[in-house]
Amino acid sequence: MAKDFTGSCLFNVLGAGFTILIIAAFPVTEITIGALYLHECPVAPAIPVCVMVWGILVLMVIGLLLLPKLCPGAPDNTTLALSIWSLFLLLVIAVLYGSYHIYAVYPPNYNKALTHTNGPNSSIPRVPAADKVLPTAQNENHTLPLLNHTWTMHKNHTLTDMIQKLVRSRSEGEHLNATAPYCNRTVYLFAFWTTTLAYVLTGLSLVILFFFYFCMKLLVSIVYH
Repeated sequence: MAKDFTGSCLFNVLGAGFTILIIAAFPVTEITIGALYLHECPVAPAIPVCVMVWGILVLMVIGLLLLPKLCPGAPDNTTLALSIWSLFLLLVIAVLYGSYHIYAVYPPNYNKALTHTNGPNSSIPRVPAADKVLPTAQNENHTLPLLNHTWTMHKNHTLTDMIQKLVRSRSEGEHLNATAPYCNRTVYLFAFWTTTLAYVLTGLSLVILFFFYFCMKLLVSIVYH
């Protein structure tokens, strides 16, 4: 009996091979991209893993949905429905978890080479010390009292420190994204647009359902009155 069941399922799967390939193309692509770039997103290592999990779960849901049509001796409808809804719930959780990591780092640094620089302070221009900036002023003021001379040097040194801090903060702001851990462009954009498209399609589906529900209610109300 089990042999006949396996043979029947295998025959039906081979007969619908082209259709199955088309349906399974997208989840297989997700699994492939996630596996290829598994270690290529240090800024958010969970993104490639989530892409793989999405593909696996979608592939399992598709398989369970096609099981009754391809295998007549499949488990009863209650067990099958419970399995499908369980996988669908896991898929929703995985999408929400992946969305957090995807949108939290948007937009990431796509250039791997920039993560190995000496840091954001490597290109900061150094302001000369106070005793080298104004040598002429110091020579001209040699007749001033010692207290006034000390105060002038302290003021110039404080001004130099302020200028260096301003230049450093500006440079750090400009190079913040460039020196951040990178994420491969292919896996990130694939995950980003897949997630965004899923949310858009879900929203459109809900709008269409509510529209038809409202139209049916309105039609029933008109017919009743």
